Amino acid sequence: MCKVKSGANIKNESDLQSLVIGIILRQKNKYVEQDIFDAVAYHSREAMMTIDTWLIKDIVRDNLNFLQRTNKLSCMDGIYTPLTIDQY
Repeated sequence: MCKVKSGANIKNESDLQSLVIGIILRQKNKYVEQDIFDAVAYHSREAMMTIDTWLIKDIVRDNLNFLQRTNKLSCMDGIYTPLTIDQY
């Protein structure tokens, strides 16, 4: 997996997008959307750009929806479960 920028290394929305997807794909246990939001907010708090809370929420939600549609994770009652290779 590639190195994901965090903190002061986040300079644009693309860096933020990479951080979000990196955090999601590194999950090993069940989680809710708020867990991802909290992790992204924590790792982007010293970013070189101003990050709106709604921007983070939109990016997180969009990525979770995409990954669910492509069968990379499952969701039941708002709880996301990462799928392993044998679950595809």
